[in-house]
Amino acid sequence: MNKKLLAALVLLCLLGFGLSTVAADPDLNSDTETVDIENFAFSPNVVEVLEGTTVTWTNLDVDNHTVTADDGAFDSGLLAQGESFSYTFDTLGTFPYHCTPHTSMTGDAEVTELSDWLPGEEETPGFGLLVGLLSLSVVAIALRPRD
Repeated sequence: MNKKLLAALVLLCLLGFGLSTVAADPDLNSDTETVDIENFAFSPNVVEVLEGTTVTWTNLDVDNHTVTADDGAFDSGLLAQGESFSYTFDTLGTFPYHCTPHTSMTGDAEVTELSDWLPGEEETPGFGLLVGLLSLSVVAIALRPRD
């Protein structure tokens, strides 16, 4: 086999394995997010949302809880078990909140623009893996011993 062709195939193989794709976050198109209140904690503790997203907290505990912004921007009042409170975040920034009766219960809402927001970004093998495997197969076939 031509050495230049073999070198090109090996290079294509290596390049293919180096390529990756970014997995799309399924919540990018969502304008709502949920936070559970259970076991005397907000779950998730930090909720990352886009500007304009409505966050809904639901109390799953037997005890009453509140969702109260540290800066006073929102306050759910006491939520009994099964009750919910929603707030729409129209301003960029980080908004710490707490439960008034249980001050150890704290959380944050991090509000960003779409251009700044890449939550859960992870590189996953995609097209590059396919190119690499196909190129490797071609190289293996080209280098196999012939009768």
